[in-house]
Amino acid sequence: MKEKFWVNILCICFTLTLFGYGQKNFLIKGKVTEVYGAPVQGATVTLDSAELSAETDENGNFVISYGNSVNIGEWENRNKQKSYVGHLQLPIASSMNIHYSINSLKGELVESNTFNVKEAGIYSLWLTGLIPRSVKTGIYLIKINAGAKVFSHIVCNIAQYRNRYPVITRVSGYSSASLLKVSANVWDSLKITKDNYSTVTLPLDKDTVDLGNIEFSDTPLDSGALVATWHMVNVSIGVNEGDANIITIKDRVIMVDAGLTLEAKTALIPFLKEKNITVVHDFFLSHAHFDHYQGVREMLKEKIKIKNFYMTVPPKNLCDLDSECDFADFEQFIIDLEAKGANIIEPETGQVYNLPYGSKIEIVMAQKGPSATMDSPTIDDMSLIMKWTAGLKTVLFTGDVNVGLNAHLTAEQLNADILKVPGHGTRKENFNTFFTKVSPENALIPATSWVWCDSRGWQNKKYFGAQKIPVYINGIHGNVTVSMHTHTYKITPENPGAVCTY
Repeated sequence: MKEKFWVNILCICFTLTLFGYGQKNFLIKGKVTEVYGAPVQGATVTLDSAELSAETDENGNFVISYGNSVNIGEWENRNKQKSYVGHLQLPIASSMNIHYSINSLKGELVESNTFNVKEAGIYSLWLTGLIPRSVKTGIYLIKINAGAKVFSHIVCNIAQYRNRYPVITRVSGYSSASLLKVSANVWDSLKITKDNYSTVTLPLDKDTVDLGNIEFSDTPLDSGALVATWHMVNVSIGVNEGDANIITIKDRVIMVDAGLTLEAKTALIPFLKEKNITVVHDFFLSHAHFDHYQGVREMLKEKIKIKNFYMTVPPKNLCDLDSECDFADFEQFIIDLEAKGANIIEPETGQVYNLPYGSKIEIVMAQKGPSATMDSPTIDDMSLIMKWTAGLKTVLFTGDVNVGLNAHLTAEQLNADILKVPGHGTRKENFNTFFTKVSPENALIPATSWVWCDSRGWQNKKYFGAQKIPVYINGIHGNVTVSMHTHTYKITPENPGAVCTY
């Protein structure tokens, strides 16, 4: 005969404190955020030794609790007497007596027992037995006294099974309980994972823990995982040169410079729209020359929001000596940025800005004017020198820094896998010592074809050619994309076979 089988959800389980109705007694909770503050949703937080886990919500919050997973199932045996099976896990911090009791809400005793625990650990409590015929209600109160800690639970008939034969014959006719140690430690550590990325495991050593805010040091697990993408946008069109770099790391957008007005309209803005970029989280202006900041105004006109804007304001006397710098215009530029809600930040030498996936930008040099380092600087000399780390690889952004700072910077500060070459590919000074300190594997240069291909690019071409260092010119190769992976990178030019034609 075909057996009949029903499962009825009869009520919802609640957790109560010792004092009756109250807050849940959470044992571990916290909030997971990126190193730059954004909440991490959908990450799995695992308590290793207890094999318990939770998932972070949209605000990055999670809760892992012990003793709240009571599951009571009722069965009717062939004599129509109800049986039960229950299970929960308990964290025991030291040797103690554990007493449990199961009562109906009317106070009718179903079962009770006491265990003596000799050492700390995670224990699994299993309860089985017959429910006395005198107990009529289907809702029970389980109370656990573990030393001074009390767990109280209202539990219900999570499942009722009716069958011609007993479903579980071993629970028929007797009551029993077992306490099984499942881990030597109350807990060992907490691990946070999401997708193909994981944090370093966090050690835990408290009985009740509110971890507060946890920064998600999200280092890729897979050696081939994509960490970031860098686009050197071609804003070196015709006779005008310029810098514009876009870095995307997860959901965060970073930019370094934005080119001249016309080139921003014709090249940068369309590129941003193609990539659906409407917010730039961090914008680093290398220095106050038109070909590096004018394009920002076009971004603001297109309602592209800039949250944090990093720049050094040039001294007026230096700006007045430079045909590519207009102090009054730059002051108005700052006013325009602030009016659009940008947070203006002046970077300092040595500062480090943490980014997703363990990436970071370090300010190698932020020259602010005449100093012991540079007694006669130019606006070019005030370029931010920044080292960006993505995975195991590094990129050095140099603005248009002159050779004068070279004597004050070490090879350790400058060494990088990829160099964004200063000066748009042309320099009167000998930059060989600087290039040797950087010792790049590849060089990216924001330069027009007519500059790179004639005598003004000769000195750089000679050095990189002799060192067999591949060079990518946006005015020749178009937009150049660099995919930064955990252990390596790939450079993809828009026009890979392009060469000088004159």
